Amino acid sequence: MKSAGTVSGGRDVLLSLSEAGIEPSYFLIGPNAWLMERIFVRLRQLAVPGPAGDINAETIWAGETGEEVVGDFARTPPFGGGRRFILVRDAGEYRPKGRSGRKQAEDPPLAAYLRNPMPTTVLVLADGHWEVDDWEGHALFEAALRAGVVAECARPTPGELRDWLASRAGEMGMKLEPGVSEEMMERVGEEQFVLERELEKMAAWTGGRAPVSHEDIAALTGDVAPPSVFRFLDVLFVERHAGRALAMLGKLLFEMHPLQLHSLLAGQIRKLIHLKSALEEGLPQGAIAARVKLPYRLVPSLGLMVKRVSGRRFAELLRALATAEAALKRGRDGRIILEGLVLECCSARPR
Repeated sequence: MKSAGTVSGGRDVLLSLSEAGIEPSYFLIGPNAWLMERIFVRLRQLAVPGPAGDINAETIWAGETGEEVVGDFARTPPFGGGRRFILVRDAGEYRPKGRSGRKQAEDPPLAAYLRNPMPTTVLVLADGHWEVDDWEGHALFEAALRAGVVAECARPTPGELRDWLASRAGEMGMKLEPGVSEEMMERVGEEQFVLERELEKMAAWTGGRAPVSHEDIAALTGDVAPPSVFRFLDVLFVERHAGRALAMLGKLLFEMHPLQLHSLLAGQIRKLIHLKSALEEGLPQGAIAARVKLPYRLVPSLGLMVKRVSGRRFAELLRALATAEAALKRGRDGRIILEGLVLECCSARPR
């Protein structure tokens, strides 16, 4: 199920869970709450099936319960045999709080427990607020790596989310017309719990009789997604979809000053220029991500895009940015200026 000392992907862990055997401990880290909940449910089903589940399963909030108490609970034998299932939410409360907070104990109580876990307990630690990198070097994290499974529950990429929507729709007996997934994400955001509820509404509305259309989305789905700067940059620089980027720009301008958005665009274009340079040097993907300060997963997709853009084209974009900045500072219409920049960024010219 795992390789000792390595971090697994949350989706891989979920797919691997079976009655053949589960580990004594799991540490789930990352912002994908939907995926975490699916892992929680599956682990509980496997660890404490049937009527014993209510007796031998417990959920604990780390902010309310110390590590020593959790360790004592975990060492307690299950009632009536079988296993115990203990879920500890917000395990980030057990991290050191920084320079002004408590220092990390040399041997945190839960780290001591994980070195000799109870074979009859399945202990699940969950932290949705910090990244794996923030935990590295912490005694609890290192002990969890040795004792069981540490899984990164990362948010899905837009492409993964589209595939997930199509798959979940199929499980509900529906098909989605082309472009419907993107429209759903733009209207309600990219939180999977919310998207799943929208799919349930669509299933009740269509009854599976016909593919879900854009008209169905317009009839049933409100336009409630908060503006997302990161999604805007993804649509603009990865998907290069001018129509969706312009629609998102309109939303963002209700929340941000045009000069703020201009600064974001300028910063992203400079990153793309650095990425192109790093690729031409032949650096490995990890080194590129560290140098350019890009998420590791975005390097391949952005790399394909920048390879198709010449140095001259990037120079033109930088001049367009400078012209737009001057116009914005002179008080010109920010929306018109930024719309022109969006169209300029989305127009791809070959070498």
